[in-house]
Amino acid sequence: MKPDKKTKKQVDVIAKYFYPVSGGVETNIMQTYTVLADTFGWDVTIHVTVNSYLEKNIFPPEETINNL
Repeated sequence: MKPDKKTKKQVDVIAKYFYPVSGGVETNIMQTYTVLADTFGWDVTIHVTVNSYLEKNIFPPEETINNL
């Protein structure tokens, strides 16, 4: 059941790295917040760096992955 716009929740998540890194925190964020976005209709924004572990400025400034 999707809530109406009046009850839609918004959450901002701050993490250094996110996708395509597949580690503990990144995997937890992907799984947990995807459920909140898909099932409950939450507006989830994840703020991360555009850098990878090895290279700088390789990711786009904005991207949508699994409704996040």
